Amino acid sequence: LSSDRAAGDSYSSDKALYILTDIMSHDGGRKFNPQEAKMVADSVADDKNMKFKGVSHLGRLDGFCNLLKFDGFRAVVWNNKKVQRCIMDAISGVESSDPLVLYRGVFCVWCVSFNKELVSTSVAEMGDDLVQALLSVVANCRVEKVIRMTLAVLANFLKDDKMCTAIVESGIIHYVQNLEYEKWRDQELYEDIRKVAGMIASEVSTHTNFERYERELQTNKLRWGFIHSEKFCLENAEKFEKDQFAAVKALVALVKSDSADDTTKAVACHDIGEFARVYPTGKQVLNRLSAKPAVMALMTSKDRDVAREALLATQKLMLNKWQALQQGTL
Repeated sequence: LSSDRAAGDSYSSDKALYILTDIMSHDGGRKFNPQEAKMVADSVADDKNMKFKGVSHLGRLDGFCNLLKFDGFRAVVWNNKKVQRCIMDAISGVESSDPLVLYRGVFCVWCVSFNKELVSTSVAEMGDDLVQALLSVVANCRVEKVIRMTLAVLANFLKDDKMCTAIVESGIIHYVQNLEYEKWRDQELYEDIRKVAGMIASEVSTHTNFERYERELQTNKLRWGFIHSEKFCLENAEKFEKDQFAAVKALVALVKSDSADDTTKAVACHDIGEFARVYPTGKQVLNRLSAKPAVMALMTSKDRDVAREALLATQKLMLNKWQALQQGTL
């Protein structure tokens, strides 16, 4: 593999690497141990490593696919950050990707998705980015085998709490459901689409409850998702009364906080505005908590999203006064 001839002939280098990793994988750990698999994966993932110069991106992915087929090698291969980057590069930028490269990348993730320990740890750490990459695949790719493999990955990830949450909050269900309206040659693919869409829909209903909203508030770090939507607020308006409006107090505290990040402040402003709009005495509750001055102060924020959400929330907080002025009752 490291010869000058191989360096100038990616086909030969790719085939040599494929044969090596295929033998290692099928050996089942009898003659090749995880440390040897790690050595190969590390060398292949390193563009500057002279042992595997001349191997193409597709060839590297083929090598990773083979090694990841054997569960005993999955942890040592996947936990290499350069391997992860190579795989993520393959499944990102779907519109310009070679379908073969895209398929190999998704196949690598599919192999890893069977290892529960990996999924709950190192995979979950990059969960949001990985799910967004898969969302891009579902939204833009129309190669049947790639879609089928991506659906299989999602089905496996839904078994893990952290990855399930990432999938639910990504909004990928919309794109999965839309796949049913595409024209596919394989009729069984329609069944896979409906099955996975149903699985995600089921999790959406259980993950978007008020308890989840409270758990996120406790982290002092809010992120956009279904639990910060108009529908969620309408369905859970009365639950904000719990513990003397503890959730509302937490939102106001985040708006006033100097340590909260911009996204958290933007989401908090949004939720305060929605509470003011849908809860019968929401404005009175927020007035008692001095929410309006805190929200208005963020209208001049340098962050565009924070400023916009603060403005919208202020409008909702003052809506009744404007209506009263228009009606001549103030």
